[in-house]
Amino acid sequence: MRYVVLMSERTPEAYKWVAGRGRVYAAFRKRPLTVAALATAILAHAVVAGVSVPFFQLPEGAEIRPMAWAAFVLLVSFLALVLTVPLGVAAVMKEKPRICGAIGVIGGLTPFITAIEMLSLAQRMKGLEMLP
Repeated sequence: MRYVVLMSERTPEAYKWVAGRGRVYAAFRKRPLTVAALATAILAHAVVAGVSVPFFQLPEGAEIRPMAWAAFVLLVSFLALVLTVPLGVAAVMKEKPRICGAIGVIGGLTPFITAIEMLSLAQRMKGLEMLP
């Protein structure tokens, strides 16, 4: 059953905000596996990027030994692989458009690559030296 919401100038802003969230709910109801795969992949990449940002705040030429960072990134990447790839494969098999599920699979495979590229970029920009 579809509901039509008419917005007017008198409609409170909070109601407009809640009504706008209905689109997300509708997408989740139509393609739950695709939305879950994409959301998990985006969340994994956001966590990896957020953990990697402090490298850009270090002074130039600093010596670093990011062992805990590497362990955390490996953990997040493994969890993304375990959660996102099965969801994405199921989305490719059951839901259309199939490209969205495939993007979820690719997103689940690449958080570690994103982290390594961010560290490499920080090394080039700031001249960071890796200690053994």
